[in-house]
Amino acid sequence: MKLRLVGLPDEIDDAVEAIGQVVEVLEVSAHYPRRGNTRQVSVYLDIRVKTAMRPGEVTRDDQD
Repeated sequence: MKLRLVGLPDEIDDAVEAIGQVVEVLEVSAHYPRRGNTRQVSVYLDIRVKTAMRPGEVTRDDQD
């Protein structure tokens, strides 16, 4: 899954850390400046939703 975050650089860094507590963050792009006279940036995330595991359940990662 892909996400785009828009905000101030410090806000983005905090948001990426918080999002990482809920989903698996696979990749984080550089900060890309927004158009116009603004301090905001865009950051793009590749993520994977963490699945709740039951005891003994096998994930796709475990099958490799």
